[in-house]
Amino acid sequence: MMSGSARLRPLVAALVTAAMTLLVALAQPLLDAASAPLLQQPPAGVSGRLILPRNRDLWQMGAATGTDQRLFAGPTLTSITQASWSPDGRRIAYSLFRFWRPDRPPGSDLYALSADGGEPTTVLPAEGEDVSFTEPVWTPDGASLVYTAILRVPDSRFGETTSQIERVPAAGGARTRLVDDGFSPAVSRDGRQIAFLRAPAGTIDTDVSLWLADADGGNARVVLDDRRFVSLAFPRFAPDGRRLAFAAVGGPAAVRREVGSLSPLIRPAVAAAHGLPWDLWEIGVDGTGLRRLTELAEDDPSLAYSPDGHWLAFQGGSGVYVVNLGTTALYHISDAVGFGGMDWTS
Repeated sequence: MMSGSARLRPLVAALVTAAMTLLVALAQPLLDAASAPLLQQPPAGVSGRLILPRNRDLWQMGAATGTDQRLFAGPTLTSITQASWSPDGRRIAYSLFRFWRPDRPPGSDLYALSADGGEPTTVLPAEGEDVSFTEPVWTPDGASLVYTAILRVPDSRFGETTSQIERVPAAGGARTRLVDDGFSPAVSRDGRQIAFLRAPAGTIDTDVSLWLADADGGNARVVLDDRRFVSLAFPRFAPDGRRLAFAAVGGPAAVRREVGSLSPLIRPAVAAAHGLPWDLWEIGVDGTGLRRLTELAEDDPSLAYSPDGHWLAFQGGSGVYVVNLGTTALYHISDAVGFGGMDWTS
């Protein structure tokens, strides 16, 4: 006589077969929709160099080939949070967070380094537990850095902080406050505008809005304040100054990538998930023309425009990519995983 478990085996097998058939049927339209596949070959027409943080190190990478070279190895118990090229491509500014130091609390400092390597010079050291400096970008004349200052709220019970956008000479010196309650600055190529992010007091990752201001911080106005976006990060000016690219979680569901998307079944796996899924977007500086550039659900991507404005590079938890802004075709140029602000120079 056939046992109960034996009698169930054909039924289980049939159910599994039916489930797999249904899964394939449901997935096929998504696979067919991927009209812009993830391309592995070198992107034609791309040139220049990327600067990329990876943990405590700085790496230079060929934007067309993905060939990389370590420029700087940071000390132990540190992490580089952003790096940017000077306008002439000869120097690099970066922020380095120190998790521990013998004489002061943890904090973030600003440094400058020759693109040929060598020893970095300190631009702004963290001031005890009261002020840290991070996310530096250069002004177009190469004379100054614009960055985020993170300040401890005086007499705060739990060490609450606030942030503001400041400017300092690239060789170090007196700090100039530009914008209150702002972080993640970007400077337009002509130097006339700065873009930055704002969030409600006490938060930095939710209800984030995108802002624009004059170079001195005046005339601040909102570019994007849409609660369908859970969070925003890394705003960057296109070279022509007319558009801003940024990373975001969420967004209007009706705004789809123009030439299709990658199915979850074929998109790259996230190598070291940090949290929410991010994608890349672009918007005009006047707040119009919002468009989605990727549907990858990437892990914490940072981004940079190519010098000619035709491409966008990004790195995150599954590697380094280049996006053709005309077609939104994706090119995977490296498997190297990295987090923190990046930049692109000729």
